[in-house]
Amino acid sequence: MTKDNAEPAPDAAELTAAIREIAERSRRIVSDFMARCEGDPLNAGSAFVEMSARMLADPARLAQAQIDLWNGYMELWGHAAARASGREAEPLHRPDENDRR
Repeated sequence: MTKDNAEPAPDAAELTAAIREIAERSRRIVSDFMARCEGDPLNAGSAFVEMSARMLADPARLAQAQIDLWNGYMELWGHAAARASGREAEPLHRPDENDRR
């Protein structure tokens, strides 16, 4: 999709409400999970809760990260589709010339 055909950005209030709902569901899921865990020798549960709290502390930043992720997926799929259909497509990324992989 080109910039000229871009869909309008989602309503900020609706997006915020959706993110809050997702955050609340996630909080309940994590709480339920932690309630079922007895003893956590690797402290994985606490690390997961801390990670979740940090992600949910800034819903706008989390939403932007998700949007960027999906835009990246769409770009990758569009590029792959172009290549699969035989069209020429510039590489999405060029490795460093010293990269020996």
